Amino acid sequence: MATFKEQVSGKTGLTFSASSTPTETQLSQFLVDGVSDVVNKTIKINPAEAMKFTTTTNSTSNVTRTGQVISVMREHNSTTIIRPCSPIPAELRYEATDPDSLYYRSKYNPGWYELEDDIHCVPVASASSNNDIIVTQIYYDTGLAHGDSAIDNFPTEYIYLVVLYASMESCLSRMSFVEANLPEEPILATDISEIDTQINNDDPEMAGVVKDKIAQQVTEHSARVAEYNAEIQKSQLEIKTLTDKYLAFSNQYNAAFGLSSNVQKRNEQSEEAQA
Repeated sequence: MATFKEQVSGKTGLTFSASSTPTETQLSQFLVDGVSDVVNKTIKINPAEAMKFTTTTNSTSNVTRTGQVISVMREHNSTTIIRPCSPIPAELRYEATDPDSLYYRSKYNPGWYELEDDIHCVPVASASSNNDIIVTQIYYDTGLAHGDSAIDNFPTEYIYLVVLYASMESCLSRMSFVEANLPEEPILATDISEIDTQINNDDPEMAGVVKDKIAQQVTEHSARVAEYNAEIQKSQLEIKTLTDKYLAFSNQYNAAFGLSSNVQKRNEQSEEAQA
């Protein structure tokens, strides 16, 4: 299967390297951002899809939270007896261990709480007698890189959206770079004064040489400006095409929650700039 760099390059015509704009590192970040955007919007549009983006972790202590918690369970002295944990406020974590407290939680009705990005259960998980905590939560592949061709814990049917997202961001990055690096007007003042000098020295031939040199500079500058403008227009067209495809997905989320897409806003701004 083609790598993500190859897929994005195929859609945008951009070449990625360590020194290109955008760089390979930036492309990797666009892919990671795309995963987050697609996951979050998909589970908001259709919560039933959430299980497709999850990972399940067993631990004998606690589990670091990476995303929305789907379920927390605890083994009960066996790998085949697993009790569901219900959420409790972190401030009751001690009360939940006190047999004399109204908030006491036993192995038969365990609880879980979050503290400093870690998920804990009560009674506490332990390495002895099969009492693991088992957490299922939304997972984001933050280690995704441009050279990969698959996404961890991510359904195949949504991968194309991540590629579209990264393609849009790459075009926007390239367009911003081109707009910020348009060729400066050539500095001709010295050469123009040299023409006057040669004319005053009664050397029209040399004046003509300088004049031709200036004309060549102007022509080269105009060619560079035309090249940059062509690249900007190409990027704007590519962004429009890519965002139209991505917005078909993104607008479902916006319609459901009454939001205005940042991608759509940038697309509209690009159209205004092109006009």
